[in-house]
Amino acid sequence: MRTGRPEASIAEKLEHYTPVPEAGCWLWTDALGHNGYGRMWLRGKTQRAHRVAFEHYVRPLLPGEVVCHRCDTPSCINPAHLFVGTLKDNMTDMAAKGRGKFQKRDRCKNGHPFDRVNSRGHRECLTCLRALWRAAELRKQARKRVGAVQG
Repeated sequence: MRTGRPEASIAEKLEHYTPVPEAGCWLWTDALGHNGYGRMWLRGKTQRAHRVAFEHYVRPLLPGEVVCHRCDTPSCINPAHLFVGTLKDNMTDMAAKGRGKFQKRDRCKNGHPFDRVNSRGHRECLTCLRALWRAAELRKQARKRVGAVQG
């Protein structure tokens, strides 16, 4: 037997937003995940608010479909800012807008630039790799010296 009040309707749950007239976004004001996406408890599990909003205002999602943001604001639930695509579509959209995790990095974690000389066009730092190779070579030579002294 269930106790307490009945679960609110989807429409009532989707009322937790603040409109931003300048951008047209509807920013979710209830729970947010660590990544900034709105979250809500619905049908016995946590769901992303923008997906619930899309299904409520537009249409149900088919298997393999993801809901993407035109506005690139994770907490936005405005159905006019949401569109459906595949995961590949979402990644392509992210890359086209320069929002990828590593796209903005122009330096390695040690501060060396990712330029043509230092990276060969990849996100790897040749300066750091050379230092690792030198350290490995020095350890190898030290092991040989220790083995020669003991043997």
